[in-house]
Amino acid sequence: MEVSQIETPSRALALEWPHLEYSLTSLIMIVLIAQIVGIFDVAAIIAFFGVNVSMVLFG
Repeated sequence: MEVSQIETPSRALALEWPHLEYSLTSLIMIVLIAQIVGIFDVAAIIAFFGVNVSMVLFG
């Protein structure tokens, strides 16, 4: 096995970072849109967070 093929923790994080970044930035966008249309319920916003992060991470 070549050194370039070894999976290191930092390499694994670098491969996952775009998904994590997108899940957070899209959450901000969804929360802002929800507040514009009048959704201010904290439970609903937390539900948006859970659904959005799971959607992005599970594909």
